[in-house]
Amino acid sequence: MVFYKSSYNDFLHAANHSDGLTVLSYLFEAVESENHRYDKFEEELVKVQNLGATAEVHDFVPVQQFIIDDKDAYFTYLGSLTTPPCSEVVIWIEFRQTVPLSHDQIQTFRQLSGTHGRLEHNFRPIQPLFDRVIYMNSGSYTYIKYTAFLLTILGIMCQ
Repeated sequence: MVFYKSSYNDFLHAANHSDGLTVLSYLFEAVESENHRYDKFEEELVKVQNLGATAEVHDFVPVQQFIIDDKDAYFTYLGSLTTPPCSEVVIWIEFRQTVPLSHDQIQTFRQLSGTHGRLEHNFRPIQPLFDRVIYMNSGSYTYIKYTAFLLTILGIMCQ
């Protein structure tokens, strides 16, 4: 999930500033069984596989249903966009817990198309750390402290 600092008015302007963007990153893990939390989402995703396609969604479930249960264990660091120009303008929050999806569910995501074809194998190679500091929250903080941290980050983004 990508958030931009509201004082920059939109994503494109925010992407030009070192404090412009925050990304909450959830990694998928291929498992044998379906993750039924994603049933409605997957149903709608099929409708927008092609670039420029739109769909009207009714009775969509809250985004909290899709994210992981353990929100206390994560890494955070200052990093870059994963697509050109790869500008160093992102506060990354990477959660340790993965999101289990079946192989078929992952295949649904791979059917999405962008400007250069299907969105498969669209990852950026691992980059050197250089002097970057990575912070880890091990989950020893309470949910209230995590919420305060997240609200602080989002509050900074909304200034």
